Amino acid sequence: MIIQIVLLGFVALVTAARFEPDLPTIKLPWGVWQAKVYEEDDQIYIFRNVRFGALPERFGRSSFPEEKSDAIQDIAQDISCIQLNTNGIEDPPGGNNPVGSPGNDAVLETEDCLFLDIYVPVSAFEPDTDLLPVVVWINGGAYAFGSKNPSGPIASGRSILNTSKYQTIFIQGNYRLGAFGWLAGDYMQKVGQPNAGLYDQALLLEWVQKYVNLVKGDKTRVSAWGESAGAGSILHHLIREDGTKDPLFKTFAIQSPAFQWAWNNSPGGTLDAVYKNYSDFAGCGSEFDIECLRSASVEKLRSANQKIFRSFNLTGLFPVGPAVDGNWIKSIPAVAFSQGKIINLTSHLKEGKLPVY
Repeated sequence: MIIQIVLLGFVALVTAARFEPDLPTIKLPWGVWQAKVYEEDDQIYIFRNVRFGALPERFGRSSFPEEKSDAIQDIAQDISCIQLNTNGIEDPPGGNNPVGSPGNDAVLETEDCLFLDIYVPVSAFEPDTDLLPVVVWINGGAYAFGSKNPSGPIASGRSILNTSKYQTIFIQGNYRLGAFGWLAGDYMQKVGQPNAGLYDQALLLEWVQKYVNLVKGDKTRVSAWGESAGAGSILHHLIREDGTKDPLFKTFAIQSPAFQWAWNNSPGGTLDAVYKNYSDFAGCGSEFDIECLRSASVEKLRSANQKIFRSFNLTGLFPVGPAVDGNWIKSIPAVAFSQGKIINLTSHLKEGKLPVY
């Protein structure tokens, strides 16, 4: 059973850990994290619950933490952003919530969720070793559930490191989900941050560029991998600002990219209507009042998130997800691709001539 306590901060959960001199550490401006030997493979170190973002303003843009600390941070529980509970929703988009599966029964859901896990080969810390390529995994889950916490072999760094003969670093981090991360529309463009989940992912990728060298990672060889909503997210990183913005990765691998075409961000359009429905479910009325949502209890917003997805259940559509905002997403991916408004990461041509068996 998922622990349903939702906190706005982690002051009570972060304690100074006992220092183990034989285990590597990484020192960030906002704290120190020490690795542990991965319980499923003693050739892997894992840095768990490394903070990469401060508690974001609700419906606002995420940023690096500002506080300074030299203490070793120790958060025992796995952390996720607030999830859609798929129980009671027939055929939810993206399937059932993997966070609630066996083996993921001690996950803390919270708005203060911008943490990552790093899987590093033990051999990477041996003297005179070369920097290793980096895989950043962006989880799927219909933009409504999923987290950095493994729900299967692909989402764990173990299989990637093992297959690469321990010559890869694997990183996965949380991003805000459901209405907490994906409300959009004309009103949100004025008062909040549409596509906040994409900005969380971009902050994670920026963290990799700044700090992955601390775990012997090569920032010039970063690859973004994703499935379903994670794959759909990666496509939107490629078309950021009409393909003029560096996505902060050099290669990518995507499987089953999923997203709803959401382009009507005109005043009173479809995206504004979703906002108003969510606001009404949260007890703020069907008016535009972001301050009411920002001051509402987490329980009310969680309940409204459930209701907005349940209201779309019979349509098979996503109520929220990547949406045209006039800034990051200027047009839907199909249009951007057809117009060449995509960052060019290709390294070869005419691979379609190769035989397929």
